[in-house]
Amino acid sequence: MRKSGKSLLCNIKVEHKVNSTEEKIYEKNCRDDYVAIYVTSGTGRYLVEGAEIKFYPGTLILIKPFEYYTVSIDSDLTYERYIIGFSLGAVADEAEEAFNKLFELKNGESGIFCSECLNHKAITEILKELDLRYNDCENSSNDILLPLLSKFILTVASEKHQKIRHDEFALPTRVISYINQYILKDVSLEVISKRFFLSKYYLCRMFKKHIGTTVHSYISQKRVLYAKEMIETGETASNAAYQVGFGDYSAFYRAYVKLVGKTPSVK
Repeated sequence: MRKSGKSLLCNIKVEHKVNSTEEKIYEKNCRDDYVAIYVTSGTGRYLVEGAEIKFYPGTLILIKPFEYYTVSIDSDLTYERYIIGFSLGAVADEAEEAFNKLFELKNGESGIFCSECLNHKAITEILKELDLRYNDCENSSNDILLPLLSKFILTVASEKHQKIRHDEFALPTRVISYINQYILKDVSLEVISKRFFLSKYYLCRMFKKHIGTTVHSYISQKRVLYAKEMIETGETASNAAYQVGFGDYSAFYRAYVKLVGKTPSVK
């Protein structure tokens, strides 16, 4: 696999990933930034908070912070995509209205857009320039990256797009909604199974099928990201762990290092 990209810079992270046909891809992710994924080659499906998105070349998927998503590939084609991660602070004033159009959704909307009518040539050119500038140590700065991000947001927002809605009455959607409502409180496999009158076995199988991960992993990763946000604003790691629902600091520490890639005390 070829991969370009480096550590977070200017509140923007740009990656260009290419996986060959010999590689079996099944990715799981949950991030604390806004994410735009543009597929240039390959087919498969994304699961984002339970919503299924079948993708193909030219598909754009927008994901909000703390949304859990997985991707699986079902073709023999090379899987190539650009991934842009950015914080709210990276959005310039001139692109704020367009950003809100894309990401600030109504209740029941997943934060995902699949676009079939995009100006693919224009978007690809912007993404190539972003990737090039991001990986150019001498020219990778706010003055260069932020205008390119704004150009990308404005270009996408000007095109027709499709909002993917969850079936709010479906069991997986109701379970996810319940977990996210009580994510920082006493929510566990046992609590959820009792709340929805399900056996733990059935709940685990249903959740894995529709979300792409286990109930425990889903809760743990989201709690880690909420704790990370608290730590970055000055909270101690131990207090943050307790506030997001970890009863044992060692368990939090292991989960944090596994997801974030560094210890809670390292900024």
